[in-house]
Amino acid sequence: MRTQACRRLRVPALVTIGLAVALHGSASGQLLGMSNARSHPELEWMQIETEHFLIIYSRGLEDVAARTAVVAEQVYGPVTRGLEIDMPGRTSILLTAEDETVNGFALPGGMYVWVNVNDFVARFGSEEKWLRLVIAHEFQHVVWMQAARDWTGLWPLLRTPAWFIEGMAEHCTEEWGAYRSDLQLRSHVLRGRQRDLDPHDSGFSKVRYLASQYGDSVLVRAVRERGTLGLADFGGGFRRTTGVSLRDFDEEWRRAVSAYTYALFGQKEPIADAGTHIESPLPRLQTLTYAPDGKHIAGLVRPAEGPAQLIVASTDSAHTRRLVDHGALDTAFAFSPDGSALVYAKMHRSTHGSLLWDLKVADLGRGKTRWITSARRASHPHWSPVENRIVFTAADGSTTNLYTCAPDGSDVEALTHHADDVQVLGPRFSPDGTQLAFSRFEPGQGLDLVVMQVSTRTTRRVTRGPARDVRPLWSRDGTRLFFSSERNRDEVPNVFTVPARGGEDDVECLTDVGEALFALDVQPDSGFVVAVAMATTDSMRLRRIDPERRARVVEPRVDARFTAWRDAEPAHPIPPIDWSLAPATSSPRPYRAWRHPRSMGWLVLPSPDLWGLMAAGFWVDAALHHSVLLAGDAGTKDDAFGLRWLYGRWDTNQMPFGLGGYLRLSGGIESRVGMRLYAGELLVDTRDHFTASWRLPLNAGEHLYANHEVEALLDFADVRVREPDDFGSLTDDDLPQPLRAYQEAKLEGLYRYRKFRPQQEPGDHPRNGHGMLLRFEWATEALGSDVEFRRTTVDASKAWGLPLLGTSAFARVQGQAVWGTPAPQDFTGLRADPALLPLRYTTTYVIDDVLTIADAMALRGYPHNVPGEQALATTIEWRLPLTPPLPVSAFGFTLGGLSGVLFYDHGRVWDADAANLARHTMGWELRLPLRFGRRAFLVPSYGEGQTLEWEDASFERDEYFRIAMVRAF
Repeated sequence: MRTQACRRLRVPALVTIGLAVALHGSASGQLLGMSNARSHPELEWMQIETEHFLIIYSRGLEDVAARTAVVAEQVYGPVTRGLEIDMPGRTSILLTAEDETVNGFALPGGMYVWVNVNDFVARFGSEEKWLRLVIAHEFQHVVWMQAARDWTGLWPLLRTPAWFIEGMAEHCTEEWGAYRSDLQLRSHVLRGRQRDLDPHDSGFSKVRYLASQYGDSVLVRAVRERGTLGLADFGGGFRRTTGVSLRDFDEEWRRAVSAYTYALFGQKEPIADAGTHIESPLPRLQTLTYAPDGKHIAGLVRPAEGPAQLIVASTDSAHTRRLVDHGALDTAFAFSPDGSALVYAKMHRSTHGSLLWDLKVADLGRGKTRWITSARRASHPHWSPVENRIVFTAADGSTTNLYTCAPDGSDVEALTHHADDVQVLGPRFSPDGTQLAFSRFEPGQGLDLVVMQVSTRTTRRVTRGPARDVRPLWSRDGTRLFFSSERNRDEVPNVFTVPARGGEDDVECLTDVGEALFALDVQPDSGFVVAVAMATTDSMRLRRIDPERRARVVEPRVDARFTAWRDAEPAHPIPPIDWSLAPATSSPRPYRAWRHPRSMGWLVLPSPDLWGLMAAGFWVDAALHHSVLLAGDAGTKDDAFGLRWLYGRWDTNQMPFGLGGYLRLSGGIESRVGMRLYAGELLVDTRDHFTASWRLPLNAGEHLYANHEVEALLDFADVRVREPDDFGSLTDDDLPQPLRAYQEAKLEGLYRYRKFRPQQEPGDHPRNGHGMLLRFEWATEALGSDVEFRRTTVDASKAWGLPLLGTSAFARVQGQAVWGTPAPQDFTGLRADPALLPLRYTTTYVIDDVLTIADAMALRGYPHNVPGEQALATTIEWRLPLTPPLPVSAFGFTLGGLSGVLFYDHGRVWDADAANLARHTMGWELRLPLRFGRRAFLVPSYGEGQTLEWEDASFERDEYFRIAMVRAF
């Protein structure tokens, strides 16, 4: 077994700026486009100011900006009083409507909000407007960051549990409800999986329980606690104010919510009494709709791995299936009257790469799909049973309206003309096509059922109240509506019915189970309601409910010790927004980033070298258009005190001339480290460098996980090799001595395409996807380079799942050709040393600029160097998972599952004399990934390969250790 030299390495930038660069990579590598990797250069940004806020918006959102000013100033007082703090300066609020994302996020001193979204009521179920909800929630995060901040900047964020951060924002600014945490909490309790809860869902209940049992003062005191060296000490403050540790509190909360959930569950009717069980025609079914003849269903499936799938299946015993589409799909879809076509909504990249919903129609006979709307923000389609018309919802600014169109998308006609944040969900034609039933949200009135007479456009509200009445379904005779709602006192969603011509007083309860039931569709043949039970088990449970059934509604009696937390209110609740109280605002003016710099924090650490100090600072502008990162190390060097290394980086999405993409300028003194295995030695160099790069995502394609990207780069590096000290061992294979010091200046062009479907463990075993990389490099003396060459690299790979024990296959082809003379250690050809991970192709501008690890063509089992002018390497792997991810975690890093690999490698090299050498190897390998989150960060592997020499039947074995690749890029 060959071993690599292990010597003391000086890797300056990695130690100091690891955390800062990680934040920089996520917050500035994509900047404002972090949600979808698009920078939107077409937008013109404006700003207005109020007493406490700087509001930044793109042209066209003037009305939203004015309403934002009203909301922000009215939530300022209650939120800041909740943590007993006054905010310094103005908090920025950036508004964007380019993506249909029901979301917002906060950073110190600012928040970023997606507006003009329709389906927020489907997730929150509140009577409040989206602006009020999201601004109050994100502003509470900003206030918490300020209250918790200590002199280190980053420490409080690392030391405060995520459940507390999210729970504080929800407790102080939102209403508890079935669709805001309650359902998820109940589901996880009944499955015994409270520890798997998302911090949003566990946090809401935990902070409510904390406030009800220990008082609101604990929320403030834990945040404001300071310990040794003035560092934030949330855990210590929590213990001192409550008398219990965080771990003991977690157990106390678990028992309380479990007692409540099971007490409620035990007093309601069992799911077995609510209709009869029917077999699910599809595994992991989320929702379904029947074809008019009842012989097929269309179902939305959430597979164990990969994106959602829309599948049509027969309802007979054969359950024949056909895949219609996959990706980000809406839960509403409908068959044409003859059952030959299906209309559905899908999120895709639209104009300028925006993430928008549009409608598609699938021809089920031909297996073809086509878009029928474009950049319309259209969803919730339904097909008229009597005429060839499709109804759908479409966002018009901050409101939503109903439209109809022909099946090809032509002849669009508006059915409603709403205004003022009205939202519409789930329109559905009556059996005779004369009426539409849908859910309508109006601020202050909740989400109620409405029936429209299609011919006259007149509407009538059927239900009224704060409950969330959704997914109306018509009875076969068109006289009744079935729907799902959490209108019972315990707020558990169940199935209800009401006469189509009735009203709120006529609502009757079909089911009253303790674990939730959701109506999906009405069976065409029987008229029974098909509903799905909440996921309290790991299997899908469909119930067939008699429309004449009426449940005996039970008002459960639960000990107040286990219910008080559900009614806990913040000490400073936010009152209803008074829209007549418009604050004083400045006149609109163009936004200029240089006017609004913002420090995101400093990180100061002792240097790994004696007598030194390292520091890193990170700045952005208020709109995240620009970011700056500076890091350095000062200390003793050559018996004198001075700067030992320095690194700087500027990222921007504000390209000149309206170009899209991202520009990066970076460089520094000894700020880049290069690593290369060379003839059994670890070759380490440090570099003074300057890099200018422009990166542009290109695709506006069918799938969100597919992406084309081009990049242009200018790089200058002054390279000084530090390891090893002795090159005497490099006579093997007649390798030349490496250059100890040289300058390399080059231009580079790169094209990359990746299409990998998301899955449960995307970093460990990708099971579906492919990609390609094309790279051209030109180093020239004209730019000051000591080496001159041109090099072209082609790299392609593919992974696919196999129906055997979760195994997968992987194939990769690399080709490279060079003209000229690069540094000897950078030769083209086969290398004796196993390949390392090429960070530049596998990370998203996180650490690739400070650490260069070059890829190499190496055949596992062939320990020889073969330089040449052209080279080709091919690998085929069969991958077998051996163990699940291991329960080992530290600072967010975890160990993935152990896996085994069988491989076959082939390599060929051509030299200047047109001679060539070809080798084939095969062997085995064991891998144990180191993951950050769910993505493999490093994949150490150990294996053994052997060379196949068919001419003389000899075998050459070689053991090796390497950093493996699960994907080529």
